[in-house]
Amino acid sequence: MHGLPGSQNGFDNSGHRGNADWAENQENLAASTSVLEMMAAKYGTSSYSDVVWGLELVNEPIVWDETSARSAQTWAVDTVKAMRSHITNPDLKLVMHDAFLGAKAWVPVAQYYNAEAENFVLDVHLYQNQGGDTSSMNQDQHINTVCQYPSTQFLPDSDQTPVLVGEFSDQTNICVDASGNVTAGTSCSTAGCQCSAQLDPSQWNSYLVAATRKFMEAQLDIFEEYSMGWFLWSYTGPGAWGLGNLFKAGVVGPNKITDRQFPAQCTSS
Repeated sequence: MHGLPGSQNGFDNSGHRGNADWAENQENLAASTSVLEMMAAKYGTSSYSDVVWGLELVNEPIVWDETSARSAQTWAVDTVKAMRSHITNPDLKLVMHDAFLGAKAWVPVAQYYNAEAENFVLDVHLYQNQGGDTSSMNQDQHINTVCQYPSTQFLPDSDQTPVLVGEFSDQTNICVDASGNVTAGTSCSTAGCQCSAQLDPSQWNSYLVAATRKFMEAQLDIFEEYSMGWFLWSYTGPGAWGLGNLFKAGVVGPNKITDRQFPAQCTSS
């Protein structure tokens, strides 16, 4: 669900901007479980098995401290159990976002479910354009961060914890000068310099296209090898957020998403 009672993150995508009063409010947690049970009863049947692959409990909950983190994980355990009592499709996946705690924090929860049936999936959203440590990175540093995902974002098979990349983007905040040098930033003033955040991909020069394509191919190669699947946000989004734009600009393709110009960038991972 994208919007839970009390708001799971205080962002507009939860249906309420402002305070997040979900993880520590038992009434809101119970109401959320009740709605998810109704969804499981309807969409967890064999008649929907060809169109409903899984149900995600909550999109991007944010927990502010150890107490709310523990509350969110306890709620996930109880809610998955409640949903399962209504599900008749044995292949239906029940998905939980990692609440930006990282996949490792959810291993005990996921192992509990996989010991019973392998249908609990952890969802991570991997962006490198939302500030923080990545805001000062050039593209090679962005790619190096991707190459570290197997140890920082995904888990070994021994943990029995399937991880799905529920959202990611090809947008990084980089600029390329007229000589092809790539730096971090969202604006530049020298002649011939272009920044990916300022221009539509249809206007990018060959240097910016190549730099963005290298990042995309590194992400896809890692996701294909180490995750159980991925979803780019989104197909019709603006700029480098839109997969359709990336195909048109030559950042991916030209024929298939698996076409590569920069293979094996993360061979040392």
